[in-house]
Amino acid sequence: MEDQLSTTDTSDGYKTGIQIIPFSQVVQSGAAATHIEEVPPTPDDVAIIMYTSGSTGCLKELYSPTGT
Repeated sequence: MEDQLSTTDTSDGYKTGIQIIPFSQVVQSGAAATHIEEVPPTPDDVAIIMYTSGSTGCLKELYSPTGT
């Protein structure tokens, strides 16, 4: 949704209470935040989420924990 040729309509078709926020706005909000508690990752926290293309069937996902 970032840097698209045309704007994505985010006003309809989403569940009530869901807000679509551009990544650039997330970065700006983080930079402006003043009270962020540092929480280091644990070995069980997810470090990477990868998805296959689904070329051989259904899309598949892989979650890789920090400790691996």
